Amino acid sequence: MSIVEVGVTARVIAVAWVCGFAVGVPAVILGASALKLKVESWAAWALAPLVGCGAIILVCQNLLYLDIPVARSSLGVWSLAAIGWLVVLLSPHRRAALRPVPLLALAAGGLVYLIHGAGLLRLGASYYYGYGWDDMFNYVAQAELFAYWPFSSSDTTPNFLRAAHFYKLDRIGQSVLHAFLVASSGADAQQTFGATILLAPFLIFFALLAMARRFVASMNVSILAAAAGALAPAVATVHLECFFSQAMSMPFLVLWPLAVGRLVESPGWRPAIPTGLLLAVIASIYTELVPILLGIALVCALARETEKLWAGRLGWHVGSVEPVRAGRATFWLLFALLVAFLANLGFRHSALAIMSRTTSGDVLGMIYPWAYRPEGMARLWVGNQVGKPAGMAVAAVASLVLIGIALITLAVRLRRRFSYFLLVLALLMLIPAGPLALGKASSHSYQFYKLVLSVAPLYVFWLIIAVGERLQANPGRLPAYAFGALFAAVNAALVFSIASASANPETVAKSHRGAANLLIDPDFHHVRELLGATSGRDVYLLWVDNEMYSGSYRTAWLEYFARNNRVIPMIATISVHSDPVGVAFSKRLSQIENQSAAAPLVVSWKQHPGLENRKLYANSRVFIYQPASAAELNSMIEDTRIEINRKLDLEVVDETAPDHWYPVWVSGQPGNASLLTVQFGESNTFRYDQWGYPPVKMVPGGECRGNRMKLELRMSLFDRNIRLVCNGAVTEAALPLSATSLQLSGPVRFGESPLISSLEGKYPLDEAFPGRITEVP
Repeated sequence: MSIVEVGVTARVIAVAWVCGFAVGVPAVILGASALKLKVESWAAWALAPLVGCGAIILVCQNLLYLDIPVARSSLGVWSLAAIGWLVVLLSPHRRAALRPVPLLALAAGGLVYLIHGAGLLRLGASYYYGYGWDDMFNYVAQAELFAYWPFSSSDTTPNFLRAAHFYKLDRIGQSVLHAFLVASSGADAQQTFGATILLAPFLIFFALLAMARRFVASMNVSILAAAAGALAPAVATVHLECFFSQAMSMPFLVLWPLAVGRLVESPGWRPAIPTGLLLAVIASIYTELVPILLGIALVCALARETEKLWAGRLGWHVGSVEPVRAGRATFWLLFALLVAFLANLGFRHSALAIMSRTTSGDVLGMIYPWAYRPEGMARLWVGNQVGKPAGMAVAAVASLVLIGIALITLAVRLRRRFSYFLLVLALLMLIPAGPLALGKASSHSYQFYKLVLSVAPLYVFWLIIAVGERLQANPGRLPAYAFGALFAAVNAALVFSIASASANPETVAKSHRGAANLLIDPDFHHVRELLGATSGRDVYLLWVDNEMYSGSYRTAWLEYFARNNRVIPMIATISVHSDPVGVAFSKRLSQIENQSAAAPLVVSWKQHPGLENRKLYANSRVFIYQPASAAELNSMIEDTRIEINRKLDLEVVDETAPDHWYPVWVSGQPGNASLLTVQFGESNTFRYDQWGYPPVKMVPGGECRGNRMKLELRMSLFDRNIRLVCNGAVTEAALPLSATSLQLSGPVRFGESPLISSLEGKYPLDEAFPGRITEVP
């Protein structure tokens, strides 16, 4: 790693660490003073990074909806933070809340961050992608958009921002924070992505530390329990998968028992305001969680109001200090909901639609095919960089035993010393059972495993607390801190191994969990540096490959690296539905002049004969040319144009079901597959699917019916066009993406789909065609 890269990496990490404390410390102290709450110094420092990040999100997101980019609003946030520090430091009473500084806790939080960031430290901020799912590109594009462009800007802005425009009405809290770090660090959104998403375990540590002090007086035991939970390998799995929203929601999820427990036990406006603000932050980051969290809070509020009826019958000792009037807890819970609504008013139009996804059907089931298998429990500890986890049975049993002990000990504690804080914690730890209890396990595998990963730190944390209490009660046993230290050390070793391995291209390539291996290849590093240093030129991306999404994946990143130029990609990188202008490459070309003010650059996946003297750069993967004329440019474009042509004879010999689809041509694997399927009827219907994009239905009509068909298929990727001729009847349609797995090299499967029985639950797809398919030369 170069000295320059070391400097960039150190800068983005430092800004990520500092921003939460810089904004959060005065916010906690002044907020506590306004709400007449007493906050000890350790609590002020522990809550500061969470409050600071939450405040940054809510302030900047509200201003973003008013068309104030985060690069401008960040100046206001830093100014308010500076004023807040002055007010705190000039007041002896408030200044006293800063000391003593819990240095050991702060150091432990930093260590948690660095262990999870082993891959980032190995590669450097400019070359770190986690596992490299395409989610990361979408988040990077959003951060760039929010940092420097008005929210109302149209998708005629640079092409790489079109994905950001497509998602900007979705949950964006995490990307607003990301944009804040972009503006504050001076680095770009890709360089700051790793540093931002690694705030998740950092913040989880401080959230768990705040929770631990509810149970144990020892700061050392609290730090160890918080560290063990934040170092849960499941946390590493989430941030390495680039699941940014989920990762950043997890620390705020941990705070929910603290907020709701206090609100329910002592209903009033003082606890309702921070509860509402916390809910607003969670909603802005991961809106789908809101119905679940409100449901838990409502159960506790109703239990509080009826505790006299059930506590005596169950023989439970309820820790409430005084009875409350009927409806009071529920009223203040509704008030907290109103606070959440007002705290992010511009988000109101999107929130309801997003929350409906909480119970949506079988989406993205291929992401976690092991969700309900023992393998899924094993992967909580060994991550997803392996084919089949070694010692899977042992790891799965150990995982279930540990979770079982955590739940049982929590139930015992709840029975003996009931509190609503514990009740919220118990319900939170049980939310993965929701799909099972509703009888929707098979159709909600994605949601189930997401919830398991989200609450996994709580199982580890509570295990340390529960066992630690038992060990403290028996002087003849190993001290509680030793058990916590051992568990934290084991988790740290596992996380370091998982995170460090993500920096190895071969590890990511073998796991099929994203495509970071395509980007962290040293040859690709040089292209990033070259394009990043270029500005004000026309850059043509004539790129296609046999890798992720047939080249559109790396095309998208090349677009980003060259964003300071006018970029014209050969293949579009997003759906036709969100990219109406760029349906065909020819249309994109028609919007510009071939003769540019400055000579254009051409980034190509192949060498172009006769143009060796125009070559500026080349390695084993990438070739960059500078054509001297429009004729040379056009010849390169024509040389790179890709068309796919097939002729097939189809003969049906078995019975067919009218509601079933049958495979004709299948290529790729789940997550990166293309399929041509057929449904038989009065007029046979064909359907083309590119995984993750809207389907294309084609009904040729005419003579395209019956059990024998002569099929001709032509796909023009440049122009996003598919043309199908069936028994002489012709139909054409626009492809959803100007890339397809059907062009991949290697074996072609006609009439078989052994790895794909459904496509995100869209339709029943049989494994085999009910007859014979013969390719015609």
